[in-house]
Amino acid sequence: MSTAPGEYRAEAILAGVTRQYREIALRDYGIDVVDVRLRRLDFPEQNRASVFARMKSERIRISMQYRSEGEEEGLKIRAAAEKAKSGLLGEAYKLSQQVRGEGEARAAKIYADSLTQAPDFYRFVRSIDAMKKTVDKETTMVLPVDSELFRLLRDSRFRFPEH
Repeated sequence: MSTAPGEYRAEAILAGVTRQYREIALRDYGIDVVDVRLRRLDFPEQNRASVFARMKSERIRISMQYRSEGEEEGLKIRAAAEKAKSGLLGEAYKLSQQVRGEGEARAAKIYADSLTQAPDFYRFVRSIDAMKKTVDKETTMVLPVDSELFRLLRDSRFRFPEH
């Protein structure tokens, strides 16, 4: 428990009063005074307002100190949480890129394997993809007769899906 500087002075004054009255009471009345304490302390009316104002300002200072310490601790907690969040997001991104890379590699292998098994089908699919990207209902095209695109369009069984 901490004590304010004024408390030491008050204790010293009370100890002096106790010694002084112990001597008088023992000599004159045979009474041993052990201790003197204050039960209530009133300030003069002219000092009361300033004493209470000082007490209030001290309480405000202490509360501001607690708020400041709380804000500082809150900043530390938020910074630690942000650091943890960044670490987790970084790890998640790393893992997602790894999984994506593995998936793309697997897709490329499947694609390459299918191309080696049916190169004609691959050319057909590429031609259709090219047509989808270049041709719509309003498009007019002039094609060489020997082009793959012309051959596909000439085939009556081929129909474009509606967009």
